[in-house]
Amino acid sequence: MSGRQLTIRSKEDVISFVNTNPLQKRGMLLIFVALGGIFIDAYDFTSLSTGSAEITQLYHLSSFALGFATSMMALGALIGALVGGRITDKGGRNTMFLLDLILLVISALGAAFAPNYAVFLVFRFLMGAGVGIDMPVALSFISEFSNTKTE
Repeated sequence: MSGRQLTIRSKEDVISFVNTNPLQKRGMLLIFVALGGIFIDAYDFTSLSTGSAEITQLYHLSSFALGFATSMMALGALIGALVGGRITDKGGRNTMFLLDLILLVISALGAAFAPNYAVFLVFRFLMGAGVGIDMPVALSFISEFSNTKTE
């Protein structure tokens, strides 16, 4: 913005500001990282289905236990989405986005190397919480840095 003051009276002022300012290289990189995060979120939700036979065999799971492991990620996403917005408002989107990406990596590694079913459930829950936090943060970054005007 280079020293200018922006007065926001309505959502149209924000839309106008975003559309009249060209996208910087940093903004384009951030959009690709955010889109990559959304891809990883979708992959995380489907990844258990491709390895369900192996996980069932590894932990000797019943159908109910496998379904419960699958639902833990959805429960984590629900709680992450409910709590994540407030945390993001207090800590800032940049900080939360970075912490969220770290959480997703740690939870994926933790689930991959879980020594037992209980630890596996905890990491699946944390992975879901990361997904729940990631979606609104990533989409807000994309909407903030995308404009309808191409130059």
